[in-house]
Amino acid sequence: MNRPLLTLCLLLPLTLFAQPRDFTGAPPPPFARKSWVELLLEHSQELGLTDAQQNSLESIQQALLQKNAPFKKTLEQLRPPTPPADGQPRQGPPDDAMRARFEQVHDTLQQMKNNDDAAYTEAESLLSDDQKQKARTLISQEIELREQHRQSMPPRRRERSAPSGGSL
Repeated sequence: MNRPLLTLCLLLPLTLFAQPRDFTGAPPPPFARKSWVELLLEHSQELGLTDAQQNSLESIQQALLQKNAPFKKTLEQLRPPTPPADGQPRQGPPDDAMRARFEQVHDTLQQMKNNDDAAYTEAESLLSDDQKQKARTLISQEIELREQHRQSMPPRRRERSAPSGGSL
């Protein structure tokens, strides 16, 4: 009786600190990434934003969040269910249904990207020429970081991940 109790006491802390097997520190899904306006707000001091500019950018960001909220809800509904805990592979939808879901996800992400680009264009119109140049540099760096992270993914995940970033 002592041996099973001792084993249980030794294994319990291990289970608390264990990470899932497939934990890779994956980036958030594209719809959960920062918008370009949010990136500008994070670097407001670096860009030298005035209080008026910062308030305007915050308003643009809030409007963007409201505009994209239904799209995020749609994407969450389109996510496949989590695999069963018993280790058995799940039965996926037929190829046609999966393809239709993929197209719907792609179209929804494209609409969100268009909203983000429009919000950035509106935000950029509030910036001075010097601030615009700094903002474009920040965005280029962010696009490069996202692409590097995507390239560091295992090949199978990389195939399913669209090139990150976006064009402006």
